[in-house]
Amino acid sequence: MFRSLIVGILACSCLNFANLSEATASDLYNGPASFCLQSFNAYGPIYAPYVETRTEKMAGFFRSNPTCEMIQLQEVWTSSQALLLQSSLQDRFSASAPNLERKIGLMSFAMGPILSSQTHLFSQNNEGGLMDGIRQALHIYKAFHALKFQPVSSPEELWFINLHLHQSSESIRLSQLLEVLSWRVENSNLKWILSGDFNSDQAGPEREFILNVMGLRDAMEEALGGYGSEYCTYCSSNPLSWLSTSKVFDYVFYSNGGGNGAFQLKPVEGEVNMTGTMREPWSDHFGLRVTFELQDSEAKILGYLQSRKERALESIKSSVYIFNQDPQKFSKELQQLFELRRQLQNEVGPYWDYFQQSI
Repeated sequence: MFRSLIVGILACSCLNFANLSEATASDLYNGPASFCLQSFNAYGPIYAPYVETRTEKMAGFFRSNPTCEMIQLQEVWTSSQALLLQSSLQDRFSASAPNLERKIGLMSFAMGPILSSQTHLFSQNNEGGLMDGIRQALHIYKAFHALKFQPVSSPEELWFINLHLHQSSESIRLSQLLEVLSWRVENSNLKWILSGDFNSDQAGPEREFILNVMGLRDAMEEALGGYGSEYCTYCSSNPLSWLSTSKVFDYVFYSNGGGNGAFQLKPVEGEVNMTGTMREPWSDHFGLRVTFELQDSEAKILGYLQSRKERALESIKSSVYIFNQDPQKFSKELQQLFELRRQLQNEVGPYWDYFQQSI
């Protein structure tokens, strides 16, 4: 019965989305060339309350107008939650559901055909504590999911990366980001947008690594003109929050490196959304929605590459220090960082080639 339901939904999706881009282009995209991305942690573990009710509200929100061309979800853990979302949205979105194959919680919806998809389980997933031991026994993993998709308004294809980093270990999160960077260096032909639940605050070394070593930019920070003191995505005011303080755990990053260079992505609007109410929050996280405009390419600033290189070397130095707290466990990561540092210092190698064009 369950297998038949999955097959039926997937079959309907394939039939409905062969010509979806033609059906939606004129209806939803008028005015300046732009598109938006929605990221949301759906909070769907078995212990979470009111999963079905909250999921129905999410699906109704995603169906409303105006909606985003790309929706990136984390913590869609159970097959019942995933299938509810997929069946509710299948007439408007194509779905990529690696969470139906492995317990990674990642799920994506695109308003148009998904051109290709890849799922990568992180090699470092276990800090060694009790909760990680339980997750390992239940075959629950952290991962990242890469989609190639061309928004209706875009003249070229883009990479959209959805991820969920380790919940408590700074060193494991950095290790996981190194894996994303390795993938990106080998797949740097297109502009890319990286979003999800990073489980790390804006002052942490993970964000510095993303900005300085991976060469990405913080879309929400740029769209809002900076983060105010009250800005949070995991907020203590949320009744479902497990923390007594407010944090920023969710981000949308982007890079204009790659592609044909005819345009640049520019985040022009950003909002924290999908909050629900104090009595009925939708998740322990709040959502992020970012609108990107396609604008003329900017001239490169002289000396900018050198200053980026210096910041990258500082971030690598900080990451080496963190990994050296357990050099045996993170010996591979240390070697990777040493190689990145060597390429930056000598200005040669595949990472250096990528670093020069990542803006």
